Amino acid sequence: MVASINGHEGHRKTTFGLTAPKPIALFHIDPNTVEVVDKAISTGEIDRSDVTLHPIEYPSSIFGGKDQIQDDAHRAWTDDFVDPLRDTLEDSDVRSIVIDTATELFELLMMADHGRTIQILPEMRTKTNYKFKGLLQALKRSRKHIVLLHRVRDVWESSIIDTAKGKEEQRNKVAGVFEREGFNKVGYHVNVEGYLMFDPAREGTLNNQYGLRVSRCTQRPSLVTRQPDERAFWNLDSDDWWWGRAKIDGQRVHRASFTYLAMQVFEGTTPEDWQ
Repeated sequence: MVASINGHEGHRKTTFGLTAPKPIALFHIDPNTVEVVDKAISTGEIDRSDVTLHPIEYPSSIFGGKDQIQDDAHRAWTDDFVDPLRDTLEDSDVRSIVIDTATELFELLMMADHGRTIQILPEMRTKTNYKFKGLLQALKRSRKHIVLLHRVRDVWESSIIDTAKGKEEQRNKVAGVFEREGFNKVGYHVNVEGYLMFDPAREGTLNNQYGLRVSRCTQRPSLVTRQPDERAFWNLDSDDWWWGRAKIDGQRVHRASFTYLAMQVFEGTTPEDWQ
């Protein structure tokens, strides 16, 4: 399964990645990944041998000029990511590859190509988009399970208002609606895409407050009932959000997990098929 999982900071994206079939190669540029992995090991959710960490250094943009940042980003992209990824793709023992986060990895590639991540014209992004698309194709063809974790951001819309100076464009945040941040064509390279949410208002244990909803699925389109750009998609009371745990074949499976998602995408499979 090739999955794109999107969510806010602190909404258990990394924890979701750790539920993928073991052993896992975890390429992380997110500074909180190590802490989450260490906690999962200490609580017995995973064994230390279940995951190999591949840290990727994010350039410090506060120091040095554009050229220095570009050089640092190129080194990190090649030495920290591409070279070890090549070895991982050839390692038959690795079952899953997790990218934490693909949003920051795309930013790193833009830094390597342009020395910055903002004020880049669309026509200048062609080179970066082409490279990232090639990365996604290589991951998809690897016959390993792939989990691409992404941050989400607020959605903004424009409106024209009358002012003392005449008509002006005003940008307003669309309350309660979010979108994936980073490369905008990830959906074409995965067979399932979902969003994680944390709802502290839900009763029960902490685990019951984390949910998942499917926004794209080529294998089983019936799992998709709304799109993320619709306000109704973010109605957390909808039955299309999966909360808490389910008991399947005698096992308790968290619904916001790789295992549960895979069993919904590939009907007739069991928890053992994805562990």
